[in-house]
Amino acid sequence: MNDNNKRIAKNTLFLYIRMGILMFVGLYTSRVVLHALGVEDYGVYNVVGSFVMAFAFIQTPIISSIQRFLNFELGLANGRVDVIMNLSFLVHAVLVFVLFIVVELAGLWYIDCKMVLPLDRLNAAHWALHFSLFALLVTIIRSPFEALIIAHERMEFFAYISVIEVALKLLNALLLLQIDFDKLKIYSINIFIISVTVAIAQFLFCRKNYLKEIKFDLHVPKSKLKEIFCFSGWSFLSGVASMTANQGINVLLNSFFGVIVNASMGVAVQVQVVVQQFVGNFQKAFNPQIVKFYASKDLLNMQRLVIRSSRFSFLLLFVVVCPIMFNIDCLLKMWLKQVPDDSGIFCIFLLVWSLLESLMAPLWTSVNATGKIRNYHLVMNPIILSVIGISYVALKLGYPAYSVVLIKCFVDVILLLVRMLFARRLIGLPIKKFVLESLFPITCVSIISIIPLFVVRKCVEDAFARLLIGFPIFLLFYVFLVLTIGLTKNERGKVLPFIRGKISRVF
Repeated sequence: MNDNNKRIAKNTLFLYIRMGILMFVGLYTSRVVLHALGVEDYGVYNVVGSFVMAFAFIQTPIISSIQRFLNFELGLANGRVDVIMNLSFLVHAVLVFVLFIVVELAGLWYIDCKMVLPLDRLNAAHWALHFSLFALLVTIIRSPFEALIIAHERMEFFAYISVIEVALKLLNALLLLQIDFDKLKIYSINIFIISVTVAIAQFLFCRKNYLKEIKFDLHVPKSKLKEIFCFSGWSFLSGVASMTANQGINVLLNSFFGVIVNASMGVAVQVQVVVQQFVGNFQKAFNPQIVKFYASKDLLNMQRLVIRSSRFSFLLLFVVVCPIMFNIDCLLKMWLKQVPDDSGIFCIFLLVWSLLESLMAPLWTSVNATGKIRNYHLVMNPIILSVIGISYVALKLGYPAYSVVLIKCFVDVILLLVRMLFARRLIGLPIKKFVLESLFPITCVSIISIIPLFVVRKCVEDAFARLLIGFPIFLLFYVFLVLTIGLTKNERGKVLPFIRGKISRVF
């Protein structure tokens, strides 16, 4: 196993340990928060928080660009990481100033004039807006340091600080159970304080380990600034489309059904975010290598890595998603004391959407690695925007609330096809090879592996018993299918001796 593969394996291990802790603590935290705030306040916070985070789409393309250029410079023999970091600090400083003004004004207008909520919660909604915004601004300020940590593939620190952050959020949730003051206000303030704490920790780590690369200077090379802004500009258009598709759904649901359905969507999003972080962590270990391969002009290994990471991303997520979907009602009842209506169906469709996104992530990483993204975004943006228009028509015609997430899934299938075509054009990705080595194996594994869950569901009536019996059977069946169908012969040749070695050590 070469050094790159060892680094990827090591980073993946750190990130999965991190994710295991984050998942269990995060789900329990969400349960406590829902119980402490109540469905109504939880729905208010979800709408207001989603509204604020929607404006993060402005920062998302910028930090994505910074991450790409950092990875690219580290892939060069004499890359100037310090120049990219300096540009990042200046751009984010301007962004924080602009967002503070825009989100404050737009947020107050939306809450006072458009949002459907009880009048006695108006003041609390204002507090949630202010401190959600402050937390967002701190997250933006710290993002260049986080990008530098990821670019250097220091995933162990990334894992440690994430565990500390989720532990603080759990303490925040538990605090809500002990206070009599307005819980929504206290919760919002503490989320801001936690963001500040994490930002300070990341800054101190980067200052200690990468001091030469942390550069503050008002003098910037115009050519590099133009290159980054050109890249960010096209990504920004996709950010606008994604914001409309994602946040627009929350606004539509609030307009048609009120905050109770927003609470159902909020629960589903919590589940989807936690589950998708499994594969997101895996991709954090792969993405820097994809960009570095392109920087060093090693397109063959880049193509192999894209195909392999797409397949692995889906398979790693499916082993978590499939049992959850088959037992969603039971799991929600175990997790939450008070389950909002239709949360289960929202969860199922959002998890299907996450599977599609996991498959596509390496494709868009490879496209971004080239820097030639203008035509890509011109084609993708209308497709992404179609979600909000189709959703509005569907709700107007009387279709149920969860139909908006089903529409997201159908649109994602189209996005997959388009991204495959762009990857072929820009990095020479052989589509036939992608289909045979990625799409075909995961389709076979997925279809066959759900058979035991269907059998258990038909034979066992008690929901909790189905969970206890079905999951171990599914897991054994799934592992067998992954080893025989999901892995290539070469991959099996590396994995099986490793597993035998571990078993021989135990026995």
